[in-house]
Amino acid sequence: RCPYVMDVCKKVDPLFAEAPLASPKIPLLRMRVAKWAVMARLLWHAGHAPDIENYPRARVRAKQAADILTVSRGGEVLASVLSLYWRGTVYPYWGGGTRAARAARANELMYYELMRHASARGCTRFDFGRSKIGTGAFAFKKNWGFDPEPLGYAHWGERREVNPLNPKYRMQIALWQRLPLWVANRLGPPIARGLG
Repeated sequence: RCPYVMDVCKKVDPLFAEAPLASPKIPLLRMRVAKWAVMARLLWHAGHAPDIENYPRARVRAKQAADILTVSRGGEVLASVLSLYWRGTVYPYWGGGTRAARAARANELMYYELMRHASARGCTRFDFGRSKIGTGAFAFKKNWGFDPEPLGYAHWGERREVNPLNPKYRMQIALWQRLPLWVANRLGPPIARGLG
């Protein structure tokens, strides 16, 4: 095995490690490895986990690493955010809202409540993640009073400008927006593969 990979594996925070598989000890029963893995995971979910972390303990650990905050009104879900917690920082990893969320200002309430919730959990930092300057996401985050920190991107080979806000893409974007949906859906995946 590659020593570099081994070194990286040793640095995984135990909070984010995958729960181990139980090793069923059933004599004289032979199965393929894939079937054993499925059987072991089923037994683990059923509570059979000798000498390893069991399902209830794994759920407690998962709640320490992540949670989902949901804003609703009158029983209707308006917005939710999945957040990760690590070393005193909350990372709102993925969030979204319905059309009704904007009028109800559910996203603002959601992030405000997330900050309160994270603070009650002992977090001292809120990492809003990356956004391109000049986008709505950037303005939304800056409106909260955060000071943006420029972050570089790692890249291999020649650096390419793929920012959709670049004026040289204005005509292509305008054309793309006028395409029928079925054409855009057909052409989109092959084009997207070449953008990253």
